[in-house]
Amino acid sequence: GAYDSGGVVGVYGGKLLLIADNGTTGWELYSYDGNSISLVLDSRAGTTSGMPANFVEYNGKLYFASTIDLDWQAYGWVWDYNSAPQRMSDAYPGYTRQYFFSPTVIGSNLYFVSRVIGMSTKLTKFDGTTFTEITTNATSISQNAAIGNKLLYSGVASGAGAEPWIFDGTTDTQIADIEAGAQPSNPSQFIGACSGVIFPAGTAASGRELYFWNTLSTPTMIAEINPGSGSAWPGYTFNAGNGVYFQGQNPTYGSELWFTDGTSVTRLTDGQAGAASFSPRDLIKVGDTIYMAGNSATEGSELFAYGVKPAGFSAATFSPTYTITYSANTGTGSASYSHTAGSVTLNNGSSFSKSGKVLLGWDTNANATTATYSTSAAYTLNSSVTLYAIWGDAPAAQSPQPAPEIPTPSDLKSQLGKIPTGGGTVTLEGKNLGTTTQAIVGIQPAVIESTGTDKVTLKMPKLPAGTYDLTLTMNIGKITFSGVVTYVDSIGTETSQEGKFTADTFAVKGFAPNSKAITKPMTTMLNNRVAKSTAFAIKCQGETSGPVKATDKALALARAKAVCAQVAAKLRVKNVTITVKNNNQIGSPYRKVLVTLLSKAG
Repeated sequence: GAYDSGGVVGVYGGKLLLIADNGTTGWELYSYDGNSISLVLDSRAGTTSGMPANFVEYNGKLYFASTIDLDWQAYGWVWDYNSAPQRMSDAYPGYTRQYFFSPTVIGSNLYFVSRVIGMSTKLTKFDGTTFTEITTNATSISQNAAIGNKLLYSGVASGAGAEPWIFDGTTDTQIADIEAGAQPSNPSQFIGACSGVIFPAGTAASGRELYFWNTLSTPTMIAEINPGSGSAWPGYTFNAGNGVYFQGQNPTYGSELWFTDGTSVTRLTDGQAGAASFSPRDLIKVGDTIYMAGNSATEGSELFAYGVKPAGFSAATFSPTYTITYSANTGTGSASYSHTAGSVTLNNGSSFSKSGKVLLGWDTNANATTATYSTSAAYTLNSSVTLYAIWGDAPAAQSPQPAPEIPTPSDLKSQLGKIPTGGGTVTLEGKNLGTTTQAIVGIQPAVIESTGTDKVTLKMPKLPAGTYDLTLTMNIGKITFSGVVTYVDSIGTETSQEGKFTADTFAVKGFAPNSKAITKPMTTMLNNRVAKSTAFAIKCQGETSGPVKATDKALALARAKAVCAQVAAKLRVKNVTITVKNNNQIGSPYRKVLVTLLSKAG
């Protein structure tokens, strides 16, 4: 028969679950096994809809909510796919609460919101055997989400509206009062991403926008997509690993696809030109492509794709899916993966082994003595296939090789200096650093701007003040240097062989009248302190130990101006203003030049 589909729920028991109406049941839960569609539960008899929702799999069973009568209460149900779904109150005698909302699994426990008709909602914990109602400081709990081993939700405290709260397993605490006073900010859709939590919330002044919480300080609005009191209505949030994709709207572009890394937002599409709305929804990532439902002026409501590599936007196209099964072939280990037809990377073999043998690679012939395909090789997949491990004799033991040369942690820490929380660019020198292919600060990637002989230039990420590890991937392997990166809110006093400097002032000593070189320590100091292509103004002031004749004074002032010009050249900056002032203390022969950064703009 014909079915109207309300959307795919997910996969359970090897079957695709969906909300559908065949014309006689109303909107109820159905399953699809690849051949036919079957009714799973008709919670409200006749054509009245049960509207199942709030699905979660826990301990091998599927829990969800669906209404049964005219009170429209979303009762809890539990389904073991080997038998019919049951009301939770029938499956677990003694459980009498209705309303199953915001289910979230943390560790071995299922948390959800429940209530008895006419009573307030309660945060409830189920450990597989016992239901426990948890006493919380917040009421009207909703929008549960697991962030690590803690539970985030929207809750109400006395005198305040619905705001974000966090529960650590024992007690709950309000994170912030985003909309001060009794009015709510109504946070929702909490997602753990970008080393923090991203969620929508609203205020009277800014409307409903996207916020970021780094778990340490107060949540902040990432950007105002819809300026003023209008709302961007961020929704259909999807965590893609490198950031969050979401639907957002403003008067200029309507409702379109946006992306955030927790610090800024980028509009990715204008699916319908101008203020008309593309309305992307039901986002999912497959490979490097984001698929979504959307509205097109020419194609109506269809499936669309946004390609991450390279960026592009088009109606979705699909390739068939095939399976590669890996056989240990008298060894130990197994694996099986499904891939879209085309080029795939073969298994690296790390989970396969055979005593006294080494894995040579893979072959479609189990009796082969040489491997047609090496581990991690590119393979063109156009049908399902079984690949057999091909084993060879282990090579004879070889003399140990000396450990490769690398910089010491103290050397790297010295070169890195203190990094501003806003990031910056640093050049590191040392054996094998020129082979760096990846750099990670803490858990955030740094951009490799250039490499040279035994040196690498990194664009450091924005991070809060603190100490972080630096992990470098080089041709000799991946090496972590513990605690070598220090981020500070402002630059303090440091010492170099040119003298001491505080904040943004430093001294350069020992310049003879005809000297034209800036020393290497000075260059390193400048590169560590100021990012390339940053516009700022500097002030240079020449001085010595005592008064001298006018010609020497003029010579010292000229040297100060020349030093400032060299500073500008070394920093490769634009809009440098050089101001030379006579402090009436210029003398001979011990000249010194003070260089001060007067202003700094991004």
